[in-house]
Amino acid sequence: MSLRGLVAAWLLLSAGVAFGQPRVQFPSMVPEGSPYTAAPSAPSIAPPPGPTYTPPPAGWDPYGAAGTPPPAAPAYGAPPQAPETLYGKATRFLQEIDLDSAYLAGNNTGNNLGINDEDISATFAIPVFRNPFLVTPGFAVHLWDGPNSNNFAGSPDMPPRTYDAFLDATWKPQITPRLSADLAFRAGIYTDFDFVSSRSVRFPSRGLGLFAINPNLQLVAGVVYFDRLSVRILPAGGVIWMPTPDTRWEVLFPRPKLSQRITTIRNSNLWGYVSGEYGGNTWTIRRADGSGDVVDYNDLRLILGTEAIGYNGTRGYIEVGYVFNRRILYRSGIPTPHFHDTVMVRAGIAF
Repeated sequence: MSLRGLVAAWLLLSAGVAFGQPRVQFPSMVPEGSPYTAAPSAPSIAPPPGPTYTPPPAGWDPYGAAGTPPPAAPAYGAPPQAPETLYGKATRFLQEIDLDSAYLAGNNTGNNLGINDEDISATFAIPVFRNPFLVTPGFAVHLWDGPNSNNFAGSPDMPPRTYDAFLDATWKPQITPRLSADLAFRAGIYTDFDFVSSRSVRFPSRGLGLFAINPNLQLVAGVVYFDRLSVRILPAGGVIWMPTPDTRWEVLFPRPKLSQRITTIRNSNLWGYVSGEYGGNTWTIRRADGSGDVVDYNDLRLILGTEAIGYNGTRGYIEVGYVFNRRILYRSGIPTPHFHDTVMVRAGIAF
């Protein structure tokens, strides 16, 4: 799906929100997606309950004398709940399907570098006691516009396309009422599929512990394993503070996010947020001279976004970001090219 298509899907989502019928974001990828938690938890909005019927008492005669109706029954009952099983509440197998697209403006001139990222994934739940495993297969393609080899020492280059093919496994056990964990492991192949080696296979992962001081404040500590050329592993942690149901501050390294609910329209919530992230990835590629190499693209991003969340969990978001400190590191040791800052537009839907 192109960026133009995703923006059109966002406009359709906005129209759905306006009429209370949302049609549209998790987990996130490791480490590209949220390394800590899912999107902000919006206030729960339950659909209206359906009518219920209470049978008349035994022996009541519908043709009996007037003035002896059956006892009055409530007009509505509680909505049906998920059935209890050996593993707790029953969980649907297909959790969601994610479509995401990002465009980093640039072209193959001077110190410019343009990138177009297209991602698709699906998340499935496998019951394990009372905390299911989330399994997410996914695929991404990255389209490169640059760099211009003539403008840099060492003639750096990138193929037209690189790819990610991965399988994530995420588990978030509730160990005690206050202590929980966020564990994720990915096995992926990152390559242009022209040069594939053992370095094409990588295992980015994370392990975090969360301790609830009170219902509105959590402490987070752990590590994120990026498995990249420039950064192998980083400590991670901070606090998650929810002073009100409409505010969620994830003051976390290396991916902070401050969210505020803007409004509620019918059965959907609209959130705004500011976030930061460490962008890029590592791939094996075939260079223009025919040699194989490993490249690591890196940048830093400051993002302003908005997200619509339906009561049934469907989501859609659109973001604009300032991207800076951009560079490509080559394992072969050629001089590292640095690129001009740029603007990012990113959008996605999950249903």
